[in-house]
Amino acid sequence: MSQLLAEDGLFVASAINSTQAAAWCQESIDNQDEQAAAAAILSGRDGMTTVIPGLIALLDDDNLAAQAAAWALGQLKASDELAEKALLGSLDERENAYGGLCVFIGKYPDLATEQSLIDTLHKALENELQRAQSGRTGLCEHACRALATIGAPNCVEAIQRVIDTDPLTDRFELQRLRKELDDYTFDNETRERATANWDSYFADELSGEIAAEQTEEPEIIEELTNIEEASPEDYPNLKQEAELDSPVSDHAADSDLPEDMNDDASEETSEPPLDIDGYAAQFEDPESPDLRLIQQVVPMLSQLSEQAVKMPLQVLAAQEFAILILQVLPQALPPQYLQALLTPDALNAMSRFFRWHEAQGNSGELLAGLGIVREQLQEQVRASGMLGGPDFSDPDEATPAAE
Repeated sequence: MSQLLAEDGLFVASAINSTQAAAWCQESIDNQDEQAAAAAILSGRDGMTTVIPGLIALLDDDNLAAQAAAWALGQLKASDELAEKALLGSLDERENAYGGLCVFIGKYPDLATEQSLIDTLHKALENELQRAQSGRTGLCEHACRALATIGAPNCVEAIQRVIDTDPLTDRFELQRLRKELDDYTFDNETRERATANWDSYFADELSGEIAAEQTEEPEIIEELTNIEEASPEDYPNLKQEAELDSPVSDHAADSDLPEDMNDDASEETSEPPLDIDGYAAQFEDPESPDLRLIQQVVPMLSQLSEQAVKMPLQVLAAQEFAILILQVLPQALPPQYLQALLTPDALNAMSRFFRWHEAQGNSGELLAGLGIVREQLQEQVRASGMLGGPDFSDPDEATPAAE
């Protein structure tokens, strides 16, 4: 090896793309040195199966080398070894093994339909549920993702069981999986990621040379306001979901009323509507990206709130608003628009609008609800092990430095 393939915890993509797997990869992986992550990528990309035992040993960590090893093992069709770790491994081994299995399943879907693998994953899910119910860390959504990537029988039932029995599970991810199964009968998003080139799969772990080219966010356009009229069964029961974690506010009880009475309640609410025009008057530039986003997104959220719970957006409790964003919104928007909305910049723009709304003397919990959304997204970044991932904290709530 004549050039550096990884530095400061990031891949040097140009160097890796111009290098072939060789004997040094085996030594680097076995020694778990600073180039082990890059060696894993090369070995997986070039089919160097002799490194499989060393890659398995790398899985017991939460670093980049472990993630690269999981990807490589999926590429090398090491499904039996990955399945064993998913079933019996440590927390890090299990999480990485599920990731590697998703790569294997996505890249080799015909091989992944063997009943033995499906049975192992169902057993692994049972183990995760038992851990969760005993107060330990369960990785139920990870097992469900692997099953959904296969499109395994009874996957929808398994997802629902996790939602019903594991209060700490990632419901946002499970709702995404359920929608993928409805649309494709398998998790197409994970399959597409698994079949992408290695540098697309690890787009967030690339050095600055090409990372900037791959982080451009899709533009939010006019279609965001064109939400199809939805029937109640298209959405989760927002009031029921909100009751799981917070007391039901007085206005939430209105959703038990007949539909025509709910409409009356919306008209009689004492909360003033969200004043987008008043907010727009604060901007010198009428084409400001922040203002343009608010003018598109807030009416869309208002429409979803009316459709999902028959209540105006401005009267939702904090937990209800968070569920609207994390569970209802993914069912209403195409993935590229959802990804554009759930970025730090977009959330910051909404925070500034909700903070301005409250500063006008209005009550409401939308800003607090957005705080819950931030916490959930930040937790997903941590759980993914992503290095240098997006920061969803509210910059306006940062603690000032001591003088």
